[in-house]
Amino acid sequence: MKRNVYTYIGSAYCILWMVTMGCKTPQVAQIPQLKEIPSHETQTTTQDIPDLTLKQFFKDDYLIQLLKKAQKNNPDIHILQQNVWIASTVLQQSRKAFFPILSIDALTSGTKYGKYTMEGVGNFDTNLSDNIEEDQKIKTNPTPNHWLGLKTSWEIDLWGRLKQLKESAQMQYFSTKEGLRLMQNEILGQVADLYFDLIALDNKEKILQRNVTLQNEILNIIKIQREVGKVTELPVKQFQASVVNSEAHLEEVRAEKIRTERALLSLIGEYEGDILFDTTFKNISHEWLTHLRHLEDLIHKRPDVQQAYYQLQASHADAKAARSAMFPRLELGGYWGLNSFSAATFINPASMAWQLLGNITMPVFQQKQLASQFAIRNYEQQIAFYKYQQAVTRSYNELQSIIGQARQYEKILALKQQESLYLDSAIHISNDLYTTGFANYLELLTSQKNKLDADLLLVDYQLQQAKLYVLLFKALGGLMLRDEEDKLS
Repeated sequence: MKRNVYTYIGSAYCILWMVTMGCKTPQVAQIPQLKEIPSHETQTTTQDIPDLTLKQFFKDDYLIQLLKKAQKNNPDIHILQQNVWIASTVLQQSRKAFFPILSIDALTSGTKYGKYTMEGVGNFDTNLSDNIEEDQKIKTNPTPNHWLGLKTSWEIDLWGRLKQLKESAQMQYFSTKEGLRLMQNEILGQVADLYFDLIALDNKEKILQRNVTLQNEILNIIKIQREVGKVTELPVKQFQASVVNSEAHLEEVRAEKIRTERALLSLIGEYEGDILFDTTFKNISHEWLTHLRHLEDLIHKRPDVQQAYYQLQASHADAKAARSAMFPRLELGGYWGLNSFSAATFINPASMAWQLLGNITMPVFQQKQLASQFAIRNYEQQIAFYKYQQAVTRSYNELQSIIGQARQYEKILALKQQESLYLDSAIHISNDLYTTGFANYLELLTSQKNKLDADLLLVDYQLQQAKLYVLLFKALGGLMLRDEEDKLS
């Protein structure tokens, strides 16, 4: 009777101690609220954005083909795909932790016990007992042991530790998938950037080639004028130097084209091949940017923001799991099978053996270590939140910057195109004035240089506008691409 009382008192004390320890255990920090994203006058949502296919977005078949090749062959994308599969496997493992572990064990052994050991003396004494039958006598030199059966163990998730570890694995899986989307967008953006670089370099090559041809024609006229005594050797040398400078610039552009083509081949995962491209920037237009007013929905669906969000949720689950690790752990287990020290009696109903086991483990001296691990998880959660806030803030400002720059570039390009037309007229006028003697060679040289500089600068602005469009594609994270045949995510 006293023994039962002591048992009850001990159990009550253990429960009281567990509850007390639970009350003293530090709490998981709450996830702070994000700063509110500024609202605008028009409450347009992402549903108002027209569904665009990849082809409608970029409007260039050559570029679409390159993007497909990059998505199919780029090693960085394949590496992250492997990471997604790894994260999926970890998630599957975390789900299986809720189920009992069951194994089939087969064991056979022979042991020679010493004469002065508990086992050795016990076996010898057992064989002398009158209470055992002949087939129960133990062979002592050596003593055999045969076992075949099932063993199981099962951790009962009392405090939700396994649940939180599964939640963390799930969030990490989602984060890895968003990381893949982010890498896809980054690689595809790099392909598009290099593609537009190639178009710009091709246009510059043509401009420089036309300029060299024009300069040579004028140089021939000046040489004729020198022969008849109308001009001196000075304008001849000046124009020769200008021609050589243009030719050097032309070769520099051709060298840059080679570098750009090779960089594109690397991104699409090929050694050799011709990079086909259009000769103009295809209909780069931002008329639908008027739909992007209320940006909150867009921002929270971007892959970088989604990745940061899932990392935050994973760190929160890790902190909860670390807290649960400070509580007692309950495990159930047991075995069932055949166990005998004799091969002759092994397959015998009397050799059946089984055991049920319940085990409660409460960390005592490890509490400080577990508390430190919990504190680290809490700090990591705060870091994850700041990264999440940083991703949201950066995304908002990127989109606002793109919207503002897009309109400015449309104005700049309109003005630069007018400038190019005016300078084109200036060249014709200066040529006529020079041949009639009303302008000198310096005025002719200056008008040509101004025209060349304006044409090259116009190509640069067209390139910047195209790259702004690529930046918009990356900033939206491919959200607007809904074509089932051509989608890349």
